[in-house]
Parts: sequence; structure tokens; C-alpha cells
Amino acid sequence: YHPPKTPLSSGTILGDPYIWVKLGIFQQELLQNEDALESFKKAVNIDENDTSALYFLGFQYEKIGKINEAIETYEKLMKLDHSDEDVLPRLENLRKKQANIKNTEIDKN
Repeated sequence: YHPPKTPLSSGTILGDPYIWVKLGIFQQELLQNEDALESFKKAVNIDENDTSALYFLGFQYEKIGKINEAIETYEKLMKLDHSDEDVLPRLENLRKKQANIKNTEIDKN
């Protein structure tokens, strides 16, 4: 076996965002949060309009507390797929958290 010289080219299995999403899901289950994040980022880099990759990237950002990145990712997903019933409540919840953080920062000053 010889690994492909261009592993992320579209002619190889590693050029398929589905593979990276599946790997990221396994990494999530193993609590390998940073590795999962990187896998989902690779999936989105391969296809920035892959709704599954965007969903799991947003979910992973949310899971590790990167609220701004999660909001940005979910907003992009909503532009592509308005019908995802799970995303809108997540997005609204994150926006509330973001507002609470901003209000707490203002109160401290």
C-alpha cells in the first residue's frame, strides 16, 4: 500500500467530506475534542456547502465553548438549509449566551 501523494484531492477517499465527518463523530465519542474539531474543519474545507459537515463543526464549536465560531457556523448552515429543526434552537440559545457574556463584561467595567 502506498498512500496517495495528494491525499485531499477529489480523486481519493480523503477528498470526501463524509469520511472526515464520520471520523470526527468517532473522535467526539472518544472525547477527542480537538481532533474532532480538526476533522470537521477538514470536511468543511473540502466542501464548504456540506450541511452535515457544517452541522457537526458548529456542534463541536458549541461543545468546546467557542460560542462565536458556533454561531457563525450555524448561521452559514441556516443559509444553506432552512429546514434543519435542530439548528435554530441551538442558534438562539447560543445568541442568548453570547449576549449574557457581553452583558457580564459590561457590568465588570
